[in-house]
Amino acid sequence: MTSVDPRYKQLFLEIESLFRSTKLPADKWYILAIATIVASSDPERADQLYLHLINQPGHESPSARQALVKRLREALFKSVIIVGVCKPMEAILAISKAERDEDKEYTCTRENWQCDAANHERGMDWFGKLYARNASDTLDLFNAHKDFAWLSREITYGLFLSDRQVLDDVDTQMVVLPAIMTQNLKTETHWHIRGTRRLGLSREEVQVVWDCVQRVARFHGVTLDKVPTVEEVEADINWHQETFTMGKRKELKDNDVEMGGTGRPVEDDESDEEMDMVNVDFEWFDPQPTVDFHGLKNLLRQLFDADSQIFDLSALTDLILAQPLLGSTVKVDGNESDPYAFLTVLNLQEHKDKPVIKDLTSYLQRKASSNPSLAPLSELLSQSPIPPIGLILTERLINMPAEVVPPMYSMLLEEIAWAIEDKEPYNFSHYLIVSKTYEEVESKLDMEESRPQKKKKKSGSNVERFFFHPEDEVIERHAICSGSIEYTHKHDEGLSDSKRAFQDLGIKTSGSLILVDGPKLEAAVKEVTDYLKPPV
Repeated sequence: MTSVDPRYKQLFLEIESLFRSTKLPADKWYILAIATIVASSDPERADQLYLHLINQPGHESPSARQALVKRLREALFKSVIIVGVCKPMEAILAISKAERDEDKEYTCTRENWQCDAANHERGMDWFGKLYARNASDTLDLFNAHKDFAWLSREITYGLFLSDRQVLDDVDTQMVVLPAIMTQNLKTETHWHIRGTRRLGLSREEVQVVWDCVQRVARFHGVTLDKVPTVEEVEADINWHQETFTMGKRKELKDNDVEMGGTGRPVEDDESDEEMDMVNVDFEWFDPQPTVDFHGLKNLLRQLFDADSQIFDLSALTDLILAQPLLGSTVKVDGNESDPYAFLTVLNLQEHKDKPVIKDLTSYLQRKASSNPSLAPLSELLSQSPIPPIGLILTERLINMPAEVVPPMYSMLLEEIAWAIEDKEPYNFSHYLIVSKTYEEVESKLDMEESRPQKKKKKSGSNVERFFFHPEDEVIERHAICSGSIEYTHKHDEGLSDSKRAFQDLGIKTSGSLILVDGPKLEAAVKEVTDYLKPPV
């Protein structure tokens, strides 16, 4: 068997080493390498990569080598739409010459392909993940040349790039970005650096990708002097990380937000305890399906409290994660860490046939009908078909400062506006916010420590309602109706003592529902932002 050129072996070891410095899976580096090689002036040198790989641990058997060549072949097939057919053909023929007979893989992935509605939907879904709010504007560039718009939708993204039989999302971007970048294309490289960031790769990881492409390109004598840097593209991402990590996050840090309550300072006469100040950098992210499932499910369980057992929280979490460009999470240790807070919206009309939404809508209607102050909500939820109500779900860890909330609401309004521009079903007639309140109850235990009271509000009776989320009190001023609901599953008596926050009293939690007319949410969010503005 032909040996690997030592220069190529050194190149591949360097690229692999750079990838190991990231959290990217170990099998991504060689997809980048083959895409860059095939876009260079020596596509036939793809055989060097193949020969290098089959001599690495894990590729000792024919079946392992067949799986490897299937991945390489799919990368070359996808690159056809980026660099044209001839160079990928040169590459696959070179690999074929290096293959042993027992290693050849004879399957075909596109044999039964149809340019149908499923192909269109799959392609546009992938296109939307990469381009997000820029999707419509990008396709509009071809309004006077509609054949190219059709080509992008049905062939580039439908046939080539959205097929997931062999390569996953990140694999695909390890083909597309390097193949475009190696051609020294400024605009398209910008688009796909931005798209790769939106896919969830960190800025540092994309920088490694950029560096590796440059290294492989230089090795093949290709100068990339037109492509933008990762830093230059960062300002155009327009996602949570860019909009608020660089702005609102800095504001929170500079104003020393306290981890506790709403972040407002506690007066000396309210507590005898020494309050330690903890400065934390908060980051806002799109929901990440591969990372956030368990964290979001736990926050949903906390939100629905005693009645969380009624619902299929796994299905509800999956539904939230199925719309990753809508809603946000707050984290303190990067995109791969667990969310400490989240906010999202679900369309009760659009998802009315999903079992978890059926259960949730029925539950909310029953609870609203039991409280006269929620009569307008009960009537709305009883309509058939149900109106386009946006169900806002939001929860956070108990010690998260309330100042993280206004950015989440502001971003949600922006994302809804972008979705409406893209003709997606987010033009809501009303918003229904599910939250929690509590009231004080007599405790049977002595309380040794004195703690500050949270903001409270009197309901129609003599019982005082306290808000877990201080923003709810502000939003209620803009509501059509609002009120507390009793949980179906009651807590035992001892639990109120375990949740004591006051000197002599325990607490009893209740659900809270707030119905807001669609156009009025923006004004409510503005008032929340003013109310929770960090102290100066």
